[in-house]
Amino acid sequence: MKSLLRNFPLTVVALSSTGFANDGTMMSGYGMKNSMMGGASIALPLDSVAAANNPAGMAKVSTRIDGGLRVFRGTANNAFLGNENSMELTTVIPEGGFNYQYSNDTTLGVSIFGSGMKTDYEKPIVPIPGLNNSSNEIQQISITPTLTKRIGDSFYFGVSPTILYTSVTTKGVPGRADDSDSAVGFGFRVGVLWDATDKLSIGLMYAPKTKAGTWRRYKDNLFATAKGRFDAPEQLGVGVAYKLTENTTVAGDFMRIGWGEVDFLNDKSGIGYPNQNVYRIGISHQINERFEF
Repeated sequence: MKSLLRNFPLTVVALSSTGFANDGTMMSGYGMKNSMMGGASIALPLDSVAAANNPAGMAKVSTRIDGGLRVFRGTANNAFLGNENSMELTTVIPEGGFNYQYSNDTTLGVSIFGSGMKTDYEKPIVPIPGLNNSSNEIQQISITPTLTKRIGDSFYFGVSPTILYTSVTTKGVPGRADDSDSAVGFGFRVGVLWDATDKLSIGLMYAPKTKAGTWRRYKDNLFATAKGRFDAPEQLGVGVAYKLTENTTVAGDFMRIGWGEVDFLNDKSGIGYPNQNVYRIGISHQINERFEF
């Protein structure tokens, strides 16, 4: 255990952004190292948050613990019925993982990661006496126990049953008391990773749309069009990683995210998130045993 804890990295990344996330409500990438590569990760696992990107990637990170905090600093302006609002928002987003090399061809682990959206305005959304300042937060947290198997010398398969925890808090909504609710849903994600050559790796991951639990306090009012649920979208991704030198690797991903099928972000008038194509590319360079960029 002592040797395991010596390998525990805690990373804090500070970013400035006008939104809570980049790919809809999702982060552009998970795992601090992969995030700093623009999110490129499907064929290049770098830590034990890898199941968020491709469950098979956990097969290649050995026994380790990882933890990370992202600090987002954002600003926004909003106008509703002629009432202008502005905000400056700082929020902290944690993530982490644990992986255990059970045998030469089997690993057991868990990755925890999140997404969501948040607003925190300096005054009520409309000038109604007694109405609290507008502040709303919606979260999705995925907990993914992961099993991987190596098949042959260079092919890896991973599966992650997924526990999806969602929560919502609303304040300052006209005609409604401040309230909050949470729910749990279940899904899964799978992935494969193939070391085609000593230099080239190819990865593929898939997660079907995950049905979230129902926020019963909201299903008949504020989020009635989504039946009170914030489902996780279908995801299909493919990635490649190529080792240019012993210490330098370039990686690229293509991800298809099915936002168009998530009712929470799409009302019946057709306004909302369309399906999204995401392209990611990054370069990793190992300076020495302790430092890389």
